[in-house]
Amino acid sequence: MRVTLAQIKQAQEQYAAKVGGDMSFQARYYARPVSYLLTLPLAWVNARPDAITLAALLFDLLGCLAIGTGHDAVPLLGAVCINIGHLLDYVDGTLAKATGQVSKFGAWLDSVCDEVVEAAIPIGIGLYLTVNNNLFLLLGITCGVLHLLGTVTALHTKIVFGAEVTTTGSRWTRYAILAGVNLKSVMTLLLIPALLVPNGMVVLLVVYLALSAGEFAGRLITGVRNAS
Repeated sequence: MRVTLAQIKQAQEQYAAKVGGDMSFQARYYARPVSYLLTLPLAWVNARPDAITLAALLFDLLGCLAIGTGHDAVPLLGAVCINIGHLLDYVDGTLAKATGQVSKFGAWLDSVCDEVVEAAIPIGIGLYLTVNNNLFLLLGITCGVLHLLGTVTALHTKIVFGAEVTTTGSRWTRYAILAGVNLKSVMTLLLIPALLVPNGMVVLLVVYLALSAGEFAGRLITGVRNAS
């Protein structure tokens, strides 16, 4: 399908005007603009958005496994794979909107893959750091579990009360959730420099854990208050 960059951007902006734009600044000013450029050739060869979603998941999971090996330059290659997967995660939606292939299944598949990857990245970091201490693996798993619990809590709040946790909570719970969404989205970009500096991955994992805990707490408190 022959589309132009202007048409791709316009399709995304029209969709965002209806349902809301990207929540994170990183997505708005980096990943989404880059996705326009990557979408252009994929649209021309009639690529399927669902296939791009699965390709993004594959890159991300392979990247997490590579980081977890902790051998020589393999983790660095893994970080590159995760960054590729991160960009493809925006390409699938951009492609779907630009070519009229938006579907409920595609949105569901994209969301499921996103949550799996968000939980897998800190676990991969924890595996990488087990060379120093097995406690790091436990922290990575805890981080992944907190992320999934936060996702389930937000989903239940929306199903039961018909409200988003980012719009119905107190100012502080909204700050905690938005901080988690915004800052965790930057973590992918920080994987490469974190691998190149001493204790960089330790700092990254600790920040990941703090953000996941804050995000989960914010979503849980919002859900409890809506039920009161």
